[in-house]
Amino acid sequence: MQQIIDKGRKCLDQGRWIMVFPEGTRVAPGTVGKYKLGGARLAAATGYPVMPVAHNAGRCWPKRKFIKQPGTIQVAIGPLIESKDRTSEEILKLTKDWIEDTMLSIDRFVDKTASQ
Repeated sequence: MQQIIDKGRKCLDQGRWIMVFPEGTRVAPGTVGKYKLGGARLAAATGYPVMPVAHNAGRCWPKRKFIKQPGTIQVAIGPLIESKDRTSEEILKLTKDWIEDTMLSIDRFVDKTASQ
C-alpha cells in the first residue's frame, strides 16, 4: 500500500489523474459490490479530493460476459469529496453513499424511459 501511495502521490503532483474502481470489477445491476479502501487510502494520505462517478455500464456489458448488449449508458459525475482531515473509512463511506444513491436515480430514470 505504501508503494501505491508513494507512486500515486508522484503522479498526482505531476497533474495526472488516477482512476480507481473501488468495487474492483463489474457487479450485476441492482447489486452493491464490496467497496475496497485502496483509493480512499490514497486520497487520505495525499490530501487530494475524490471525484465519484456512477454509471450503469453493467446493463450493456454484464459481469462474466464477453458479448456486450446494445443500449445507452448513463454516467453521472459527482461533486468533489474533500479528503483533507478525513480518514480513509470516511472518504470511502461518502464515496459509496453518493455512488449508490446516484445508481438508484439512474435506475429509476432508465426504468421510466424504458416503459414509455
